[in-house]
Amino acid sequence: MAPRPLLHTMVAQRAVSLADQFNQLYAELRLSPGYRVDMTAPSGPSTGSGAQALQHIRLFSPTGAAPLLMGNVDTSAKKSVLRTWACLKQMHGQRSGEAFELVEAEYVKFLERVQRHFSVLQISVSIEDAKPLSAPLALTEKEALVATTPSMTDVAAAFPNSSLLFNNSFWVGLVSGILLGGLMAVFVMRAVAK
Repeated sequence: MAPRPLLHTMVAQRAVSLADQFNQLYAELRLSPGYRVDMTAPSGPSTGSGAQALQHIRLFSPTGAAPLLMGNVDTSAKKSVLRTWACLKQMHGQRSGEAFELVEAEYVKFLERVQRHFSVLQISVSIEDAKPLSAPLALTEKEALVATTPSMTDVAAAFPNSSLLFNNSFWVGLVSGILLGGLMAVFVMRAVAK
C-alpha cells in the first residue's frame, strides 16, 4: 500500500504550492558564477495560522559557502521582502569579508523577474536596499545589555570607598536576607502544617 500523502492546512498548502512552483520555474537558472535559486517550504503540515508561514528565497553559491538570503515571502499576509544586489553585497562583506562574485546585471534582471512573478500572484513586494555605511548597526537586546552594563572599573569609580561599602553593607544585607528568608520559611511551614 502506498504511503498517504502529507495533509497540510490551507495556509501551509499555499506556501508549499508557491515553493514548488517557484523551485520548478527557476530549477535550471544559474546566476553567474553559478548561484542556484531555492525557496523554502513549511517544514510541517501547519504554519500555526500563518505565524510560521515565512519562506526564504536563497541563493546557493557554487563554492558551497553559506547561502545568500535574497529575501522572504509570507504567503498568509501576501507580502514579500526582496534584497537588492547592493544589500546582498553588503551582507556578504559583513559576514565573510571575501570577494562578492554574484554578477549585478544578472541579479537585477532576476530580481525584476521575481517581482513580476509575485505581482501576478498578488503578493506585494518591498525592496530592502543596502544600509548607509555611516548608520550604526542595530544592537540585539543582549548586545545592548552588555554595552550598558557597567564594568568593575565603572563601579570602582562610582564608589571610591567600595571596600568599605562591600565589606560592611554587603554582609549586613546578606545576613538580613538570610534571617528574613528563614523566618518566612518557618511561617510557611507552620501554615501548611495546620
